[in-house]
Amino acid sequence: MNKRRHIILIIFVAIFFFVLGWFVNNKTGRISVSNFENRLGADQFINPILECDNTESVELKSFEKDVNLLVDNIKKNQNIDDVSIYFRELNLGYWFGINMNIKFAPASLLKVPIMIAYYKEAEKNPDILKKELILDSLYEKQDQFFKTKELEIGKKYTIDYLIEKMIVDSDNNAKDLLTKNDKNHILTKKVYDDLGLENPFADSDYVLPIKEYSRLFRILYNASYINKEMSNKALKLLSRVKFKDGLIAGVPKDIVVSHKYGIREIETNTNNGVSEVNIFNAYFQLHDCGIVYEPSRPYLLCIMTKGNNINDLSNTIKKIADLIYNKVKNQ
Repeated sequence: MNKRRHIILIIFVAIFFFVLGWFVNNKTGRISVSNFENRLGADQFINPILECDNTESVELKSFEKDVNLLVDNIKKNQNIDDVSIYFRELNLGYWFGINMNIKFAPASLLKVPIMIAYYKEAEKNPDILKKELILDSLYEKQDQFFKTKELEIGKKYTIDYLIEKMIVDSDNNAKDLLTKNDKNHILTKKVYDDLGLENPFADSDYVLPIKEYSRLFRILYNASYINKEMSNKALKLLSRVKFKDGLIAGVPKDIVVSHKYGIREIETNTNNGVSEVNIFNAYFQLHDCGIVYEPSRPYLLCIMTKGNNINDLSNTIKKIADLIYNKVKNQ
């Protein structure tokens, strides 16, 4: 008799929680999801993951629809050819993507895996960050889009400082000096191999889709590839990036954003129809990818764009970032 009562009690409890779950989901309008992410707890810039169940991808349909409408409107009214977006709420795993199959030239976004490679090596060899490298020539001849205090030929710089310069100022000479020191790209290739990403070293026209690149920021936030100390160190540097015209312009000034931008200028060769003289028109790709630390719901946002006007591209990223921030904050 006691056994029968026990079974009846279990059935009753199961029915109660099923009905309660149905009621909560329908009354609040929340999406019922089957995936969850169990985390250790936020620590500065990271929130290490303990357990993850991604049996299905959860798309925020109404959220995505509003962003899609904005993208369509921008493309109709401005000089924008392509926009790709990847959004992920980091602590719950909700995500959506728009035009994720388009491939882009990542440009300076590729400085992030170089940083990760050195920090990974520093876990077993901390002295590598103290190693000094001499800048014996300017490897990067062309002008940078954003002028910073230049490294000086003949001076010694620690690898730790060069990583900071490469990330915060997006300094190309710092990047090239670090790359030269990484013989045959051994350290950096390991990052691409470990993360299942195609490496860029054999292809000067290297392109990749947005979701592939976003993986780099997820492993930093999760502290799942480099340890907690190094992940925090990396994201702290990324929070100091000086480019302010993309994601940062679209969120309130007091919101921390750990991000990296990339700009690629491509000259397109056209004929003026009058003579054999070729006219070169600038064509740009501008990307901004990072973590927005909205106090209650930090999220990852990557936006990649193509078009003829760099100002239109940066303004596009700003508008999308603004819409998404307000959606997240008010949802």
